[in-house]
Amino acid sequence: MDPSSLTKTKFSGKTVDNVTNNELKKFILDDVKLKCGGIQYNSRYAKVYNEQYSSNLNNPHIICLKSSGTPYLLYCTQINGVNYCLLIDKKVKAGYDYPTIFVTPYKFNSEIFNGTLFETELVRTKNNKWFLLLADVYYYKSNSCKNKSILDRVNMIHIMLEKEYDQDSFCDVCPIQVKKYFDYSEREYIIDEFMPNLDYGTRGFYFVPLKCSYSKILYLFKQGELKVKKEKKDTVNFMIQKTMKRDVYDLYLEGPNNIVKHSIACIPNLKCSMMVRKLFDEADNPIVECKYNGKFEKWEPLKKTDKISKVDDI
Repeated sequence: MDPSSLTKTKFSGKTVDNVTNNELKKFILDDVKLKCGGIQYNSRYAKVYNEQYSSNLNNPHIICLKSSGTPYLLYCTQINGVNYCLLIDKKVKAGYDYPTIFVTPYKFNSEIFNGTLFETELVRTKNNKWFLLLADVYYYKSNSCKNKSILDRVNMIHIMLEKEYDQDSFCDVCPIQVKKYFDYSEREYIIDEFMPNLDYGTRGFYFVPLKCSYSKILYLFKQGELKVKKEKKDTVNFMIQKTMKRDVYDLYLEGPNNIVKHSIACIPNLKCSMMVRKLFDEADNPIVECKYNGKFEKWEPLKKTDKISKVDDI
């Protein structure tokens, strides 16, 4: 590439080349179309869900999350005999004729640059760190992948990263990850456990059919639609206080500003009664670990502990 067609720019905290010449951008985009079966940079990866596509979801498929990141194509090609790894924005910014194209220094084996094209998302985490999320592959070493199942395509990406990719210092700045796919039956696990542990935002589900002839569907989350279940705790730590009545104790939790009363403790037997009385021999306001007694619908003291739980913990 002619150096005059490039400018240095900050990318994920590191300096990379940004293609600024429109003729070169057009050449790159035409090269994608020529080598990758007519695919255009702004082609939709999936159809946005509406009612007319509801029957499509009856077809066998797996699902993955759409991140809050920006969709990009990662294109590995040769220009004038030189290997280039190009990150192509799938949208054009207002006031521009062509999309942003970064020259990224990812190190793949030379055969990858015969014409390999990935669907990706450039993601920024909640800690302002960046990574490139590989979601799918369209062409691999100039061979079309459209007749390969999504399972084969994702497996191909994993093998490529394991055997045909060398990590270097740029990987510390914007590492490559592979999008995780799930069986549809795992959707509750995704919402209740997987998503809360992600360090980046999500916008929806991709439904990717196992049969290549069917269309991919993107279901975008509606505001307030996802209510992630809180992790159910087997035990909760209360501060316990005496009342004027024998074996009747108030239980308290830590609120936003102060300690707040929660309920009355369950003292189901003599053993529990003796244990609680002994706690008050050691402290005026002891903290006690409790489990929920379904029979009496109250929290039953188990043993002394140190740290009081918060109201939100229940």
